[in-house]
Parts: sequence; structure tokens; C-alpha cells
Amino acid sequence: MIGNDDLRFVATAGNAIGRYSNGFFPDGIVDADGRLALPRQWGWYAGYRHFWRQDLRSSLVLSGAGETAPAGTPGSTNRSTHSLHANLIWSPIANADLGVEYIHADRETEDGLKGRLNRFQASAKYAF
Repeated sequence: MIGNDDLRFVATAGNAIGRYSNGFFPDGIVDADGRLALPRQWGWYAGYRHFWRQDLRSSLVLSGAGETAPAGTPGSTNRSTHSLHANLIWSPIANADLGVEYIHADRETEDGLKGRLNRFQASAKYAF
């Protein structure tokens, strides 16, 4: 905690941890000899939430994940990803949030294909 604000950081690394990255990576690969090979994987995120006023807050979140895949991994398997999220959320009345968010992300597969995402989205939430 930094006053009302907060800073968060998480990092994980190991082999066969794909299930802990929302299924972005496989837990294992069956190699050409029919044996199960376990890819080495890592992931992290850091986030900072700032309260501008009691009813107005923002978050900035950066993240990344990657893997070192064993030989024989299919080319369409994800190799890495990075993302940035920035938002502004207003709570005009109790239990209600209105927000906007910008997301930028990139992804690369084992065969070198790359993709990029830029998204602006809006949200509304009422908690009963």
C-alpha cells in the first residue's frame, strides 16, 4: 500500500506451468519419439492502482510471459506475449462503476508469426 494506492507484482517460472497462465502455453509436448517433454515457462505482471479521488481511480498493468519449448514443438504453439492495460474507473454512486480501458498486447508463436492487439473498451457494473 502507498497511501490509498497499491502496487502489485507477481512472477512465476518453472516447467509445465502452462495451466497457470490461463492455458496460453501447453503443459507438455509429445516429442518425435513419443515421449512427454516439459517446456520451461515464465510469467509476470506488475500493476499500480491510483485513486485520483474517492470515486475515481486508474490502474496501469504490465505483463509478460514466455517459454523455451522443447524440440518438436508445433509451430503454432505460443512462444511469448506482453501486454499493457491502462484504465479509468468512476464510481458515481455506491456499488456502481463506469470505466474505460486501453489494451495493447503482442504475441509470437514458435514459428515466428507475430500478432498485435490494440483495443479500447468501456464497461459498466452494478454490484447487487
